Amino acid sequence: MDDPNKPAFAANFFTGVPAPAGAITVLLPIYLAFLGMPTPPAMLTLFYTLLIAFLMVSRLPVFSGKTVRLRVPPEMVLPVFVSVVFFIALLIGYPWHILSACTVLYLLSLPAGWKSYRDQARNLAAQTATPADVAPSNPVPPFTSTPPAKPDQDDRPARLN
Repeated sequence: MDDPNKPAFAANFFTGVPAPAGAITVLLPIYLAFLGMPTPPAMLTLFYTLLIAFLMVSRLPVFSGKTVRLRVPPEMVLPVFVSVVFFIALLIGYPWHILSACTVLYLLSLPAGWKSYRDQARNLAAQTATPADVAPSNPVPPFTSTPPAKPDQDDRPARLN
């Protein structure tokens, strides 16, 4: 997370499942119970909860969408607005169905985010790789044991606080 040499495409991904998504996802057994489905065994619910906890603390790249700058064309504003209102109405009317479906879709999207990150990392590595038979244009100077020259002491403040 704190790597200063992160590639630019890494800004499109979270590291691990974000906490709000993990909180909604871990409640899937409860959503299914409210739908009248048979209650899964306690051990299965335990393993599912531990799986979600592992995904939250893992280094799995999860697509975030925070850098997507999507402008809605003027002719599409009304259909998008109506679609959002319709989705909210469905969420209010059928909360357990919508939450269950969205949770399952989110869990199914996790491998797609990982694959996208891996593909972008491979493309970047292929672009930056230099052939072995071509010498670099700026070779690294050999190591010297002499310390670098010290800057003038006058540039430093007299007191640091």
